[in-house]
Amino acid sequence: MTDKKMYKLLNEYANETALAVQNGVKVEITYSGHSYEAIDKDKVANYNDITLLSDLVKGAEHFLLWAQGKGKL
Repeated sequence: MTDKKMYKLLNEYANETALAVQNGVKVEITYSGHSYEAIDKDKVANYNDITLLSDLVKGAEHFLLWAQGKGKL
């Protein structure tokens, strides 16, 4: 799996999680970082939910990097 495909997959995963959808958050993941932006600027997301979403994204990214490094993808 190429890095481009991996980050595309991570973006799809992150943006389809219940935490992102329910909080109205658009997630963008690149090689150099992650960003979390409110879709509706008038709505405020719960800090704890965004922290959990960030942890889920980091975990998925680390898993895919590990699998890619081991030749499992």
